[in-house]
Amino acid sequence: GGLKIQTIHAFCEKLLRRFPLEARLSPAFRVLDDLIGQELAEKASTKVLTLDTPGTEGMAAARDRLIRKLKVAGFEKLLGQFIHQHDALLERFEALQARHGDWAAALFHGLGLDGVCTTHDCLMAYAGRLEWQVIRDLAAGLSGGTSKTNQEAGRAFFELSLRWEGGRHFDFELIRGVFLTKDGSPRKTLYTKETDPADRIVMDRLATEVAELGDRLKAVDIADNTLDGLRLFQVFSLVYQAEKRGEGALDFTDLINRTRALLSDEVQASWVLYKLDGGLEHILVDEAQDTSEDQWVIVEALSSDFFSGAGRTRDVRTLFAVGDEKQSIYGFQGADPREFIAARTRIGDRAIAA
Repeated sequence: GGLKIQTIHAFCEKLLRRFPLEARLSPAFRVLDDLIGQELAEKASTKVLTLDTPGTEGMAAARDRLIRKLKVAGFEKLLGQFIHQHDALLERFEALQARHGDWAAALFHGLGLDGVCTTHDCLMAYAGRLEWQVIRDLAAGLSGGTSKTNQEAGRAFFELSLRWEGGRHFDFELIRGVFLTKDGSPRKTLYTKETDPADRIVMDRLATEVAELGDRLKAVDIADNTLDGLRLFQVFSLVYQAEKRGEGALDFTDLINRTRALLSDEVQASWVLYKLDGGLEHILVDEAQDTSEDQWVIVEALSSDFFSGAGRTRDVRTLFAVGDEKQSIYGFQGADPREFIAARTRIGDRAIAA
């Protein structure tokens, strides 16, 4: 049949159409086009807004928090990203789940946090460690001087202590204003020359702690926002994939995943490769640095007989891949230039062994 040049997605579609039953697909499956995909995405977005799907009742708080933070236009943009980056997000989300199980905890650990926590948790944990008598003594010592800088700091510590004693409320903004500027950078002057040496030591220690707490609160805010976004993405993805199944449609990622699953099933793969083998003499992979791990599994499964058994007794068959890891579109459809290097090593070893 001559040399067939096509994308790997087009190849996977043809393979699945030839072996639909082996791939556990309806022979009448269709590939999702942009128009149908947009319709399905709009249905999924509506479900995220209404949250009327069973099991999504507890997501309303996450949705409302994001709408308040992002405003309506920003929230709509977020929903748009869910469809435009759906496959990449789903791939990373599933990898996060597979690697860590408790993906929410993994998300917080990735930002240097001990576990899933809120801003209130962090503040209460820090307040619980503070020596409040030391804070009261510091307030008295700073307020008694003539320096305006010290007096303002003293009043802030005094107010901080009162609010904590009055209702266990830790007002971080009060102590933050003493040590940090509005943009979060450390203040150059914390106290004046008249400050007692013991108070200076306490102030320096508190300055370090408050800066660390400020960074921690930023990390918690990022984690909270991401957690809310991923929870809503879960709803979106479940609805979107259910709608795809209802339409009997596959998207590009489905084509790759279904083909990989087919060629990873020993029984089915043996039959498929037996039927294909007579028609495969040369496999050429262009832009190999942007070939994902799943795509390499497909390429290596198709070429498995090139290097073993009866495959060596026929005419010479070749697997040729060309790429440059420095030109990788990193992350594109799961692309990782490290996979190119790893595949080169594996295939090279198999060729030498053969």
